[in-house]
Amino acid sequence: SALSAALGGASPGRGAAGSATTCMEVHIPGRVAPLALQVGPGTVAAELVGEALRAHEYALKAEGVIDALGADANSNQIYDSLTAFAAAELDALGLDVSAREYPIDADQRGRRRAGENGDAATFVASRKTTHAVVRAIKSSGREGVVFATPIGASDTDGPRADAAAIGVGLAFVKYLTTAKWLAKDFVWLVLDARAGSTPGGSTHAAVHAADAWLRE
Repeated sequence: SALSAALGGASPGRGAAGSATTCMEVHIPGRVAPLALQVGPGTVAAELVGEALRAHEYALKAEGVIDALGADANSNQIYDSLTAFAAAELDALGLDVSAREYPIDADQRGRRRAGENGDAATFVASRKTTHAVVRAIKSSGREGVVFATPIGASDTDGPRADAAAIGVGLAFVKYLTTAKWLAKDFVWLVLDARAGSTPGGSTHAAVHAADAWLRE
């Protein structure tokens, strides 16, 4: 309610530094001490707090998608559901959204081409990518910025961390859709970082997915 008052332009509450500023404490899950903020409507701080709240809301929705799968859901089901959720939210923003799946050849050390290290065995895995493009009004169409988010890695805090990453990405993309200063097209790329049966672990998996996306 304090954040809503600050962002909505209500009169300041107790401890306010002035008529245009509201002092508040934001309690963030997982953080012991509350975050103390002084926010005024129309300020950069207020805008950032608003985007942080939007990211948190998206993350909660993503966690709801995971919870709906049930306790028996495997990592592949969770990955597919999270990326489908992200694609649906991006589509709702009116963006160009594309999902691709690529076969990836890798040797026993996770390198892309077999034979580089003398190993005869070659593994074939499938890598998926999802991306959306925010078209900048001022863009010439010849340059762009790519923001990559690996999802499904085995060396993170798990699906909840992926949900948080999806939330941040969606909030950032939504913010950019209204940014009048954006001069280059912006691409959000969700990378498949599932290790699966591919040697080399999650890092190699994400690199393979990015490499496949760039090749296309």
